[in-house]
Amino acid sequence: MKVLLLLIVLGFLFCVVVAVRLVWSARHLFQMFRGGQASRQEETYGQTVNTGDGTIVDRRSPQDAGKRIIADDEGEYVEFEETS
Repeated sequence: MKVLLLLIVLGFLFCVVVAVRLVWSARHLFQMFRGGQASRQEETYGQTVNTGDGTIVDRRSPQDAGKRIIADDEGEYVEFEETS
């Protein structure tokens, strides 16, 4: 009898935890779809540049923004010749 009661209580607690997690996830997704900030705010950096083709948003930290994207020793030069 005690084991059955314990299983019922544990099952109820498990259902409560799952329900709370689902509600939290639904709120988080709703906030994301509305374009708002998530409940956990992170420090963001960035620069926004509007071009004729669209908007470019650079969210790298100031330290990373100053770094080269491709190092000098990476990649290779390929001479292109157009054939007709």
